[in-house]
Amino acid sequence: MKNIEDILPGRVVDVYDGDTALASALVASGAEQVTLYTRGGSNATQDSSVTTRPYGAVLEAADCVSDVCVLDANAIKVLIAMYPSAPTYVLLRVAPRRAWLLGSLGLFRRLVMGLVRIESIVAITDANGMKTRWLLLKQKGMSARKSPVLPGKIGVPAFLSWLRAENINYVVLRFYERLPELYREAGDIDILLSNEDKERVEEHLKENAHLLTGVSKDIRLGLHAASGEQGSIPYYPPLLARQILEHAINGPAGSRIPSPKDALHSFIYHALYHAKKGYAAGIPSALKEHTEKNPENDYARVIQEMADVVGISPGITMEELDSYLATEGWRPKLDTLAKLGETNAWVYDRFFAPGQGGPIGLAVFMLREWVYEKGHADQAVRIIKENGFTVLREKVLTGEEKKRATETLRGGSWGENPDGTNTGWRPAVALVVVDMKCVKMPPAYAKGYEHFKIRNMKNVLRRKFDEEDRGSVHSTDNAHESWEYIDICFPGEVEVIRSEIASLAQISKISKLAQFFSPTYLKHSLRYSLRAYIIRKFLS
Repeated sequence: MKNIEDILPGRVVDVYDGDTALASALVASGAEQVTLYTRGGSNATQDSSVTTRPYGAVLEAADCVSDVCVLDANAIKVLIAMYPSAPTYVLLRVAPRRAWLLGSLGLFRRLVMGLVRIESIVAITDANGMKTRWLLLKQKGMSARKSPVLPGKIGVPAFLSWLRAENINYVVLRFYERLPELYREAGDIDILLSNEDKERVEEHLKENAHLLTGVSKDIRLGLHAASGEQGSIPYYPPLLARQILEHAINGPAGSRIPSPKDALHSFIYHALYHAKKGYAAGIPSALKEHTEKNPENDYARVIQEMADVVGISPGITMEELDSYLATEGWRPKLDTLAKLGETNAWVYDRFFAPGQGGPIGLAVFMLREWVYEKGHADQAVRIIKENGFTVLREKVLTGEEKKRATETLRGGSWGENPDGTNTGWRPAVALVVVDMKCVKMPPAYAKGYEHFKIRNMKNVLRRKFDEEDRGSVHSTDNAHESWEYIDICFPGEVEVIRSEIASLAQISKISKLAQFFSPTYLKHSLRYSLRAYIIRKFLS
Protein backbone atom coordinates (compact mmCIF):
# COMPACT_ATOMS: atom_id res chain seq x y z
CA MET A 1 0.00 0.00 0.00
CA LYS A 2 1.23 3.48 -0.88
CA ASN A 3 0.24 6.85 0.52
CA ILE A 4 0.02 9.91 -1.69
CA GLU A 5 2.90 11.43 0.30
CA ASP A 6 5.08 8.48 -0.78
CA ILE A 7 4.86 9.21 -4.51
CA LEU A 8 4.53 13.01 -4.87
CA PRO A 9 7.63 14.58 -3.29
CA GLY A 10 9.80 16.22 -5.93
CA ARG A 11 7.55 15.16 -8.81
CA VAL A 12 5.78 17.09 -11.56
CA VAL A 13 2.03 16.45 -11.69
CA ASP A 14 -0.52 17.14 -14.43
CA VAL A 15 -4.19 17.17 -13.42
CA TYR A 16 -6.93 16.86 -16.05
CA ASP A 17 -10.43 18.06 -15.15
CA GLY A 18 -9.66 18.57 -11.47
CA ASP A 19 -9.93 21.80 -9.50
CA THR A 20 -7.64 24.22 -7.66
CA ALA A 21 -8.49 22.70 -4.27
CA LEU A 22 -7.13 19.34 -5.48
CA ALA A 23 -4.08 20.95 -7.09
CA SER A 24 -3.26 22.79 -3.86
CA ALA A 25 -3.55 19.54 -1.89
CA LEU A 26 -1.09 17.84 -4.25
CA VAL A 27 1.42 20.65 -3.70
CA ALA A 28 0.90 20.34 0.06
CA SER A 29 1.66 16.60 -0.27
CA GLY A 30 5.06 17.33 -1.80
CA ALA A 31 4.52 17.84 -5.54
CA GLU A 32 7.18 20.13 -7.01
CA GLN A 33 4.91 21.56 -9.71
CA VAL A 34 1.25 20.99 -10.58
CA THR A 35 -0.38 21.92 -13.87
CA LEU A 36 -4.18 21.95 -13.79
CA TYR A 37 -5.78 21.40 -17.20
CA THR A 38 -9.41 22.44 -17.41
CA ARG A 39 -11.92 22.41 -20.26
CA GLY A 40 -13.84 25.59 -20.86
CA GLY A 41 -11.41 27.55 -18.70
CA SER A 42 -9.73 30.85 -19.44
CA ASN A 43 -6.16 31.60 -20.41
CA ALA A 44 -3.23 30.03 -18.59
CA THR A 45 -2.43 31.36 -15.12
CA GLN A 46 0.45 30.83 -12.70
CA ASP A 47 0.05 30.81 -8.93
CA SER A 48 3.16 29.75 -6.97
CA SER A 49 3.49 26.00 -7.66
CA VAL A 50 0.19 25.62 -9.56
CA THR A 51 -0.26 26.48 -13.21
CA THR A 52 -3.79 26.50 -14.66
CA ARG A 53 -4.13 25.89 -18.36
CA PRO A 54 -7.11 25.21 -20.66
CA TYR A 55 -7.17 22.19 -22.94
CA GLY A 56 -9.41 21.11 -25.79
CA ALA A 57 -9.72 17.45 -26.79
CA VAL A 58 -9.87 14.78 -24.06
CA LEU A 59 -7.30 12.88 -26.16
CA GLU A 60 -4.68 15.41 -25.05
CA ALA A 61 -4.59 13.70 -21.65
CA ALA A 62 -2.92 10.72 -23.34
CA ASP A 63 0.01 13.02 -24.20
CA CYS A 64 0.77 13.75 -20.56
CA VAL A 65 4.54 13.59 -19.98
CA SER A 66 4.71 14.54 -16.31
CA ASP A 67 5.83 12.19 -13.53
CA VAL A 68 2.26 11.73 -12.30
CA CYS A 69 -0.95 12.08 -14.34
CA VAL A 70 -4.23 12.68 -12.50
CA LEU A 71 -7.49 12.00 -14.38
CA ASP A 72 -10.82 13.16 -13.00
CA ALA A 73 -14.32 13.72 -14.39
CA ASN A 74 -14.46 13.77 -18.20
CA ALA A 75 -10.76 13.02 -18.66
CA ILE A 76 -11.27 9.43 -17.45
CA LYS A 77 -12.88 8.69 -20.85
CA VAL A 78 -9.49 8.79 -22.55
CA LEU A 79 -8.77 5.28 -21.20
CA ILE A 80 -11.24 3.72 -23.66
CA ALA A 81 -8.79 4.36 -26.51
CA MET A 82 -5.43 5.48 -25.06
CA TYR A 83 -3.32 5.54 -21.93
CA PRO A 84 -0.86 8.19 -20.67
CA SER A 85 2.21 5.97 -21.06
CA ALA A 86 4.92 8.50 -20.15
CA PRO A 87 4.04 9.14 -16.45
CA THR A 88 5.33 6.77 -13.78
CA TYR A 89 1.96 6.83 -12.04
CA VAL A 90 -1.62 7.53 -13.11
CA LEU A 91 -4.32 8.43 -10.57
CA LEU A 92 -8.02 7.88 -11.36
CA ARG A 93 -10.78 9.42 -9.24
CA VAL A 94 -12.97 6.77 -7.58
CA ALA A 95 -16.39 8.43 -7.67
CA PRO A 96 -19.63 8.19 -9.66
CA ARG A 97 -18.71 9.59 -13.05
CA ARG A 98 -20.40 9.08 -16.42
CA ALA A 99 -16.93 8.97 -17.91
CA TRP A 100 -16.33 5.65 -16.13
CA LEU A 101 -18.86 4.02 -18.50
CA LEU A 102 -16.21 4.33 -21.22
CA GLY A 103 -13.03 4.57 -19.19
CA SER A 104 -13.65 1.35 -17.25
CA LEU A 105 -13.71 -0.67 -20.48
CA GLY A 106 -10.25 0.50 -21.48
CA LEU A 107 -8.88 0.09 -17.98
CA PHE A 108 -10.26 -3.44 -17.70
CA ARG A 109 -8.66 -4.42 -21.02
CA ARG A 110 -5.26 -3.11 -19.91
CA LEU A 111 -5.50 -4.90 -16.58
CA VAL A 112 -6.41 -8.20 -18.25
CA MET A 113 -3.59 -7.84 -20.79
CA GLY A 114 -1.12 -7.10 -17.99
CA LEU A 115 -0.21 -3.65 -19.30
CA VAL A 116 -0.93 -1.86 -16.01
CA ARG A 117 -1.46 -2.85 -12.41
CA ILE A 118 -3.35 -1.28 -9.53
CA GLU A 119 -0.82 -0.35 -6.86
CA SER A 120 -3.36 0.73 -4.25
CA ILE A 121 -6.24 3.04 -3.47
CA VAL A 122 -4.97 6.33 -2.02
CA ALA A 123 -6.83 9.07 -0.19
CA ILE A 124 -6.38 12.79 -0.87
CA THR A 125 -7.94 15.51 1.26
CA ASP A 126 -8.25 18.66 -0.82
CA ALA A 127 -7.79 22.26 0.33
CA ASN A 128 -11.49 22.47 1.20
CA GLY A 129 -11.28 19.50 3.51
CA MET A 130 -13.04 17.08 1.13
CA LYS A 131 -11.62 13.56 1.21
CA THR A 132 -11.42 11.77 -2.12
CA ARG A 133 -10.16 8.32 -3.13
CA TRP A 134 -8.08 7.44 -6.16
CA LEU A 135 -6.89 4.34 -7.98
CA LEU A 136 -3.10 4.42 -8.24
CA LEU A 137 -1.92 2.74 -11.48
CA LYS A 138 1.56 1.85 -12.65
CA GLN A 139 2.68 0.40 -15.95
CA LYS A 140 3.57 -3.27 -15.84
CA GLY A 141 6.03 -5.19 -17.98
CA MET A 142 7.40 -2.12 -19.76
CA SER A 143 9.16 1.09 -18.89
CA ALA A 144 7.28 4.33 -19.22
CA ARG A 145 7.53 5.97 -22.64
CA LYS A 146 9.63 8.91 -21.57
CA SER A 147 10.10 11.96 -23.74
CA PRO A 148 13.65 13.31 -24.13
CA VAL A 149 14.45 15.78 -21.35
CA LEU A 150 17.10 18.49 -21.20
CA PRO A 151 18.50 18.89 -17.68
CA GLY A 152 17.67 22.29 -16.25
CA LYS A 153 21.23 22.39 -14.91
CA ILE A 154 22.42 22.59 -18.52
CA GLY A 155 19.74 25.02 -19.63
CA VAL A 156 18.61 26.20 -23.05
CA PRO A 157 21.49 28.66 -23.77
CA ALA A 158 24.17 26.03 -23.19
CA PHE A 159 22.19 23.44 -25.17
CA LEU A 160 21.88 25.79 -28.16
CA SER A 161 25.61 26.51 -27.94
CA TRP A 162 26.37 22.78 -27.97
CA LEU A 163 24.15 22.27 -31.03
CA ARG A 164 26.00 25.05 -32.83
CA ALA A 165 29.46 23.84 -31.79
CA GLU A 166 28.69 20.29 -32.93
CA ASN A 167 27.24 21.47 -36.28
CA ILE A 168 23.97 19.68 -35.56
CA ASN A 169 21.59 19.92 -38.52
CA TYR A 170 18.38 21.03 -36.81
CA VAL A 171 15.66 23.67 -36.47
CA VAL A 172 13.47 24.69 -33.57
CA LEU A 173 10.14 24.22 -35.29
CA ARG A 174 7.89 26.80 -33.58
CA PHE A 175 7.43 29.13 -30.63
CA TYR A 176 11.09 30.13 -30.82
CA GLU A 177 10.52 33.89 -30.58
CA ARG A 178 11.41 34.11 -26.88
CA LEU A 179 14.44 31.81 -26.89
CA PRO A 180 16.39 31.12 -24.73
CA GLU A 181 13.23 31.51 -22.61
CA LEU A 182 10.43 29.02 -23.21
CA TYR A 183 7.30 30.19 -24.99
CA ARG A 184 5.26 29.39 -21.89
CA GLU A 185 5.85 28.18 -18.35
CA ALA A 186 6.68 24.44 -18.21
CA GLY A 187 6.57 24.30 -22.01
CA ASP A 188 8.65 22.12 -24.31
CA ILE A 189 10.81 22.62 -27.40
CA ASP A 190 10.04 20.80 -30.65
CA ILE A 191 13.12 20.18 -32.76
CA LEU A 192 13.46 18.71 -36.26
CA LEU A 193 16.80 17.03 -36.99
CA SER A 194 18.53 14.93 -39.58
CA ASN A 195 18.35 11.25 -38.63
CA GLU A 196 22.04 10.94 -37.79
CA ASP A 197 22.05 14.12 -35.71
CA LYS A 198 18.99 13.02 -33.78
CA GLU A 199 21.03 10.05 -32.58
CA ARG A 200 23.87 12.39 -31.56
CA VAL A 201 21.51 14.61 -29.56
CA GLU A 202 19.95 11.60 -27.86
CA GLU A 203 23.41 10.34 -26.92
CA HIS A 204 24.30 13.78 -25.52
CA LEU A 205 21.15 13.78 -23.36
CA LYS A 206 21.89 10.24 -22.21
CA GLU A 207 25.43 11.20 -21.17
CA ASN A 208 24.01 14.06 -19.08
CA ALA A 209 21.05 12.20 -17.62
CA HIS A 210 22.72 12.29 -14.19
CA LEU A 211 21.99 16.03 -14.12
CA LEU A 212 18.23 15.52 -14.34
CA THR A 213 16.28 16.57 -11.26
CA GLY A 214 12.94 15.03 -12.26
CA VAL A 215 11.17 18.29 -11.43
CA SER A 216 9.84 21.28 -13.31
CA LYS A 217 13.29 22.81 -13.83
CA ASP A 218 14.07 20.22 -16.51
CA ILE A 219 12.88 20.90 -20.06
CA ARG A 220 10.97 18.46 -22.25
CA LEU A 221 12.15 18.11 -25.85
CA GLY A 222 10.32 16.80 -28.87
CA LEU A 223 13.00 15.33 -31.16
CA HIS A 224 11.73 14.54 -34.66
CA ALA A 225 13.88 12.81 -37.28
CA ALA A 226 13.57 14.12 -40.83
CA SER A 227 12.99 10.63 -42.26
CA GLY A 228 10.83 9.50 -39.36
CA GLU A 229 11.18 6.42 -37.21
CA GLN A 230 10.59 2.90 -38.50
CA GLY A 231 7.03 1.83 -37.77
CA SER A 232 5.68 5.34 -37.19
CA ILE A 233 4.44 8.24 -39.29
CA PRO A 234 7.16 10.85 -39.96
CA TYR A 235 6.46 14.14 -38.19
CA TYR A 236 6.58 15.81 -41.60
CA PRO A 237 6.88 14.11 -45.00
CA PRO A 238 10.63 13.46 -45.40
CA LEU A 239 11.01 15.59 -48.54
CA LEU A 240 9.45 18.57 -46.76
CA ALA A 241 11.40 17.89 -43.57
CA ARG A 242 14.68 17.95 -45.49
CA GLN A 243 13.54 21.14 -47.21
CA ILE A 244 12.94 22.77 -43.82
CA LEU A 245 16.47 21.84 -42.73
CA GLU A 246 18.05 23.00 -45.99
CA HIS A 247 16.33 26.42 -45.86
CA ALA A 248 16.95 27.01 -42.14
CA ILE A 249 18.02 30.48 -40.98
CA ASN A 250 19.56 31.91 -37.81
CA GLY A 251 17.12 32.58 -34.98
CA PRO A 252 17.07 33.99 -31.45
CA ALA A 253 19.81 33.00 -28.97
CA GLY A 254 21.95 31.42 -31.67
CA SER A 255 19.25 28.92 -32.63
CA ARG A 256 18.37 27.62 -36.08
CA ILE A 257 14.77 28.13 -37.18
CA PRO A 258 12.74 27.54 -40.37
CA SER A 259 12.63 30.14 -43.11
CA PRO A 260 9.51 32.35 -42.81
CA LYS A 261 7.56 30.44 -45.48
CA ASP A 262 8.58 27.00 -44.20
CA ALA A 263 7.70 28.16 -40.69
CA LEU A 264 4.21 29.14 -41.86
CA HIS A 265 3.62 25.92 -43.78
CA SER A 266 4.94 23.64 -41.03
CA PHE A 267 2.87 25.47 -38.41
CA ILE A 268 -0.36 25.14 -40.41
CA TYR A 269 0.48 21.47 -41.01
CA HIS A 270 0.91 20.96 -37.26
CA ALA A 271 -2.37 22.66 -36.39
CA LEU A 272 -4.43 20.84 -39.03
CA TYR A 273 -3.05 17.34 -39.31
CA HIS A 274 -1.03 16.23 -36.31
CA ALA A 275 -2.60 13.81 -33.84
CA LYS A 276 -5.03 15.35 -31.36
CA LYS A 277 -5.00 18.72 -33.13
CA GLY A 278 -7.57 19.47 -35.84
CA TYR A 279 -10.71 20.81 -34.17
CA ALA A 280 -8.79 21.18 -30.88
CA ALA A 281 -6.59 23.86 -32.50
CA GLY A 282 -9.46 26.36 -32.24
CA ILE A 283 -9.48 27.32 -35.93
CA PRO A 284 -12.94 27.79 -37.48
CA SER A 285 -14.17 24.89 -39.63
CA ALA A 286 -17.07 24.54 -42.02
CA LEU A 287 -17.42 20.95 -40.78
CA LYS A 288 -18.21 21.91 -37.17
CA GLU A 289 -20.66 24.49 -35.87
CA HIS A 290 -18.74 25.43 -32.72
CA THR A 291 -15.05 26.38 -32.63
CA GLU A 292 -12.90 25.30 -29.68
CA LYS A 293 -12.71 28.39 -27.44
CA ASN A 294 -9.72 27.34 -25.33
CA PRO A 295 -7.06 25.74 -27.55
CA GLU A 296 -3.64 24.90 -26.18
CA ASN A 297 -2.23 27.85 -28.16
CA ASP A 298 -3.83 30.62 -30.20
CA TYR A 299 -3.08 28.87 -33.48
CA ALA A 300 -5.37 31.05 -35.62
CA ARG A 301 -3.70 34.27 -34.46
CA VAL A 302 -0.17 32.88 -34.88
CA ILE A 303 -0.95 31.66 -38.41
CA GLN A 304 -2.27 35.09 -39.37
CA GLU A 305 0.81 36.83 -37.97
CA MET A 306 3.16 34.45 -39.78
CA ALA A 307 1.22 34.87 -43.02
CA ASP A 308 1.46 38.65 -42.75
CA VAL A 309 5.25 38.40 -42.48
CA VAL A 310 5.53 36.62 -45.85
CA GLY A 311 2.66 38.53 -47.49
CA ILE A 312 0.37 35.54 -48.00
CA SER A 313 -3.37 35.10 -47.37
CA PRO A 314 -3.81 31.34 -46.84
CA GLY A 315 -7.37 31.62 -45.49
CA ILE A 316 -8.98 31.59 -42.05
CA THR A 317 -10.88 28.29 -41.92
CA MET A 318 -9.32 24.85 -41.61
CA GLU A 319 -10.61 23.90 -45.04
CA GLU A 320 -9.14 27.03 -46.64
CA LEU A 321 -5.79 26.39 -44.95
CA ASP A 322 -5.86 22.77 -46.10
CA SER A 323 -6.56 23.82 -49.70
CA TYR A 324 -3.71 26.32 -49.50
CA LEU A 325 -1.26 23.66 -48.29
CA ALA A 326 -2.44 21.36 -51.09
CA THR A 327 -1.56 23.99 -53.70
CA GLU A 328 1.87 24.41 -52.06
CA GLY A 329 2.53 20.65 -52.03
CA TRP A 330 2.27 20.42 -48.25
CA ARG A 331 -0.91 18.35 -47.82
CA PRO A 332 -0.08 14.78 -46.66
CA LYS A 333 -0.90 11.86 -48.92
CA LEU A 334 -4.08 9.92 -48.23
CA ASP A 335 -2.32 6.96 -46.64
CA THR A 336 -0.74 9.32 -44.12
CA LEU A 337 -4.03 11.14 -43.58
CA ALA A 338 -5.73 7.80 -42.92
CA LYS A 339 -3.37 7.14 -40.00
CA LEU A 340 -3.69 10.69 -38.69
CA GLY A 341 -7.47 10.50 -38.97
CA GLU A 342 -7.55 7.80 -36.28
CA THR A 343 -6.85 10.45 -33.63
CA ASN A 344 -7.76 13.65 -35.48
CA ALA A 345 -11.50 14.06 -35.97
CA TRP A 346 -11.19 16.93 -38.46
CA VAL A 347 -8.89 14.89 -40.73
CA TYR A 348 -11.42 12.06 -40.66
CA ASP A 349 -14.38 14.35 -41.37
CA ARG A 350 -12.53 16.16 -44.14
CA PHE A 351 -11.18 13.13 -46.00
CA PHE A 352 -12.82 9.91 -44.78
CA ALA A 353 -16.41 10.63 -43.78
CA PRO A 354 -18.99 8.00 -44.87
CA GLY A 355 -19.90 8.26 -48.53
CA GLN A 356 -16.38 9.11 -49.73
CA GLY A 357 -14.29 6.79 -51.86
CA GLY A 358 -16.91 4.68 -53.70
CA PRO A 359 -16.96 0.85 -53.50
CA ILE A 360 -14.70 -0.75 -50.90
CA GLY A 361 -12.56 -3.89 -50.81
CA LEU A 362 -9.85 -2.40 -53.04
CA ALA A 363 -6.21 -2.48 -51.90
CA VAL A 364 -2.73 -1.98 -53.29
CA PHE A 365 0.04 -4.28 -52.06
CA MET A 366 3.64 -3.17 -52.50
CA LEU A 367 6.37 -5.85 -52.43
CA ARG A 368 9.76 -4.56 -51.39
CA GLU A 369 12.87 -4.82 -53.57
CA TRP A 370 14.49 -7.67 -51.66
CA VAL A 371 11.32 -9.77 -51.98
CA TYR A 372 11.24 -9.26 -55.74
CA GLU A 373 14.97 -9.90 -56.10
CA LYS A 374 14.58 -13.23 -54.30
CA GLY A 375 11.92 -14.27 -56.80
CA HIS A 376 8.95 -14.31 -54.37
CA ALA A 377 6.58 -12.10 -56.41
CA ASP A 378 4.77 -14.95 -58.23
CA GLN A 379 4.28 -16.85 -54.98
CA ALA A 380 2.90 -13.72 -53.31
CA VAL A 381 0.35 -13.28 -56.12
CA ARG A 382 -0.68 -16.92 -55.77
CA ILE A 383 -1.21 -16.56 -52.01
CA ILE A 384 -3.29 -13.42 -52.52
CA LYS A 385 -5.56 -15.23 -54.97
CA GLU A 386 -5.89 -18.23 -52.65
CA ASN A 387 -7.23 -15.91 -49.95
CA GLY A 388 -10.20 -14.67 -51.97
CA PHE A 389 -8.68 -11.62 -53.66
CA THR A 390 -8.70 -10.91 -57.38
CA VAL A 391 -5.53 -9.33 -58.78
CA LEU A 392 -6.53 -6.55 -61.20
CA ARG A 393 -3.07 -5.20 -61.97
CA GLU A 394 0.51 -6.36 -61.43
CA LYS A 395 3.49 -4.20 -62.21
CA VAL A 396 7.26 -4.19 -61.66
CA LEU A 397 8.16 -0.56 -61.00
CA THR A 398 10.79 1.20 -63.09
CA GLY A 399 13.60 3.12 -61.40
CA GLU A 400 11.74 6.42 -61.77
CA GLU A 401 8.48 4.88 -60.51
CA LYS A 402 10.31 3.46 -57.47
CA LYS A 403 11.71 6.89 -56.69
CA ARG A 404 8.34 8.58 -56.98
CA ALA A 405 6.55 5.94 -54.89
CA THR A 406 9.27 5.96 -52.23
CA GLU A 407 9.21 9.74 -51.86
CA THR A 408 5.43 10.30 -51.94
CA LEU A 409 3.74 7.21 -50.48
CA ARG A 410 3.75 5.85 -46.91
CA GLY A 411 4.77 9.27 -45.63
CA GLY A 412 8.11 8.82 -47.39
CA SER A 413 9.19 6.31 -44.72
CA TRP A 414 9.95 2.80 -46.09
CA GLY A 415 12.70 1.74 -43.70
CA GLU A 416 16.45 1.71 -44.05
CA ASN A 417 19.60 -0.32 -43.55
CA PRO A 418 21.96 0.22 -40.59
CA ASP A 419 24.13 2.45 -42.79
CA GLY A 420 21.19 4.72 -43.58
CA THR A 421 20.62 3.55 -47.18
CA ASN A 422 17.22 2.26 -48.31
CA THR A 423 18.32 -0.27 -50.91
CA GLY A 424 16.14 -3.36 -50.59
CA TRP A 425 13.47 -1.51 -48.62
CA ARG A 426 11.96 0.43 -51.52
CA PRO A 427 8.78 -0.75 -53.27
CA ALA A 428 9.47 -2.86 -56.34
CA VAL A 429 6.16 -4.51 -57.30
CA ALA A 430 2.67 -2.95 -57.14
CA LEU A 431 -0.40 -5.20 -57.01
CA VAL A 432 -3.93 -3.82 -57.32
CA VAL A 433 -6.28 -6.34 -55.69
CA VAL A 434 -9.94 -6.50 -54.69
CA ASP A 435 -11.68 -8.68 -52.12
CA MET A 436 -14.64 -10.20 -53.96
CA LYS A 437 -16.85 -10.40 -50.87
CA CYS A 438 -15.99 -7.00 -49.44
CA VAL A 439 -16.45 -5.10 -52.71
CA LYS A 440 -20.12 -6.07 -52.81
CA MET A 441 -20.92 -4.62 -49.37
CA PRO A 442 -22.31 -1.11 -48.72
CA PRO A 443 -19.34 1.24 -48.19
CA ALA A 444 -20.98 3.14 -45.32
CA TYR A 445 -21.30 -0.04 -43.23
CA ALA A 446 -18.37 -2.24 -44.16
CA LYS A 447 -15.26 -0.10 -43.72
CA GLY A 448 -14.28 -1.90 -40.52
CA TYR A 449 -14.60 -5.26 -42.26
CA GLU A 450 -12.56 -3.98 -45.20
CA HIS A 451 -9.78 -2.93 -42.83
CA PHE A 452 -9.76 -6.40 -41.23
CA LYS A 453 -9.64 -8.28 -44.55
CA ILE A 454 -6.79 -6.19 -45.95
CA ARG A 455 -4.77 -6.31 -42.74
CA ASN A 456 -5.29 -10.06 -42.43
CA MET A 457 -4.07 -10.57 -45.99
CA LYS A 458 -1.01 -8.42 -45.31
CA ASN A 459 -0.23 -10.44 -42.17
CA VAL A 460 -0.47 -13.71 -44.14
CA LEU A 461 2.14 -12.39 -46.58
CA ARG A 462 4.37 -11.12 -43.81
CA ARG A 463 4.34 -14.42 -41.97
CA LYS A 464 5.38 -16.11 -45.18
CA PHE A 465 8.12 -13.76 -46.38
CA ASP A 466 9.38 -11.48 -43.57
CA GLU A 467 12.97 -12.03 -42.49
CA GLU A 468 13.98 -11.02 -38.96
CA ASP A 469 13.79 -7.20 -38.97
CA ARG A 470 13.02 -6.89 -42.69
CA GLY A 471 9.40 -6.34 -43.64
CA SER A 472 8.36 -7.84 -46.97
CA VAL A 473 5.17 -6.03 -47.90
CA HIS A 474 3.25 -2.81 -47.38
CA SER A 475 -0.38 -2.25 -48.26
CA THR A 476 -3.03 0.44 -48.20
CA ASP A 477 -5.58 0.10 -45.40
CA ASN A 478 -8.70 0.86 -47.42
CA ALA A 479 -10.06 1.59 -50.87
CA HIS A 480 -10.10 5.34 -50.33
CA GLU A 481 -6.34 5.68 -50.00
CA SER A 482 -5.71 2.99 -52.64
CA TRP A 483 -6.70 5.38 -55.42
CA GLU A 484 -3.72 7.59 -54.61
CA TYR A 485 -1.39 4.59 -54.94
CA ILE A 486 -3.03 3.63 -58.23
CA ASP A 487 -2.63 7.17 -59.55
CA ILE A 488 1.10 7.10 -58.75
CA CYS A 489 1.91 3.51 -59.75
CA PHE A 490 -0.55 3.11 -62.63
CA PRO A 491 -0.90 6.59 -64.14
CA GLY A 492 -3.53 6.79 -66.83
CA GLU A 493 -5.43 3.70 -65.64
CA VAL A 494 -7.43 5.19 -62.78
CA GLU A 495 -10.72 5.56 -64.65
CA VAL A 496 -10.46 2.13 -66.27
CA ILE A 497 -9.88 0.52 -62.87
CA ARG A 498 -12.80 2.51 -61.40
CA SER A 499 -15.08 1.04 -64.04
CA GLU A 500 -13.85 -2.47 -63.32
CA ILE A 501 -14.44 -2.02 -59.57
CA ALA A 502 -17.94 -0.61 -60.14
CA SER A 503 -18.79 -3.64 -62.25
CA LEU A 504 -17.48 -6.05 -59.61
CA ALA A 505 -19.52 -4.25 -56.91
CA GLN A 506 -22.88 -5.15 -58.45
CA ILE A 507 -24.91 -7.50 -56.21
CA SER A 508 -28.53 -8.43 -55.55
CA LYS A 509 -30.29 -7.02 -52.45
CA ILE A 510 -30.80 -10.51 -50.99
CA SER A 511 -27.08 -11.33 -51.21
CA LYS A 512 -26.22 -7.95 -49.74
CA LEU A 513 -28.44 -8.54 -46.68
CA ALA A 514 -27.00 -12.03 -46.17
CA GLN A 515 -23.46 -10.63 -46.12
CA PHE A 516 -24.39 -7.73 -43.85
CA PHE A 517 -25.72 -10.02 -41.11
CA SER A 518 -22.95 -12.61 -41.30
CA PRO A 519 -21.18 -13.12 -37.92
CA THR A 520 -17.72 -12.56 -39.43
CA TYR A 521 -18.72 -9.21 -40.90
CA LEU A 522 -20.42 -8.00 -37.71
CA LYS A 523 -17.50 -9.04 -35.49
CA HIS A 524 -14.76 -7.36 -37.46
CA SER A 525 -16.75 -4.29 -38.49
CA LEU A 526 -17.32 -3.52 -34.81
CA ARG A 527 -13.72 -4.30 -33.89
CA TYR A 528 -12.15 -1.87 -36.34
CA SER A 529 -14.87 0.80 -36.51
CA LEU A 530 -15.91 1.17 -32.88
CA ARG A 531 -12.60 2.56 -31.58
CA ALA A 532 -12.43 5.18 -34.33
CA TYR A 533 -16.06 6.15 -33.70
CA ILE A 534 -15.49 6.55 -29.95
CA ILE A 535 -12.44 8.73 -30.51
CA ARG A 536 -14.30 11.04 -32.91
CA LYS A 537 -17.52 11.14 -30.91
CA PHE A 538 -16.33 11.36 -27.31
CA LEU A 539 -12.63 12.22 -27.15
CA SER A 540 -11.93 14.81 -29.86
